[in-house]
Amino acid sequence: MQRSSLALGLGGGMRQSGLLAAACLYALEHNVARLAEDHENAAHLAGVTVKSGVSDSA
Repeated sequence: MQRSSLALGLGGGMRQSGLLAAACLYALEHNVARLAEDHENAAHLAGVTVKSGVSDSA
């Protein structure tokens, strides 16, 4: 009984991973032009957090 519920849980996860992969492919195909802007924003955010003393370690 326990083994079948584990298999069912893993199967559900595999179906969800396919949906996530489809969303990633769509994003890559339709948002490449924004990558440079997003990179600049991420670099700016990193600089602001370092200046404010926020640490990235847990």
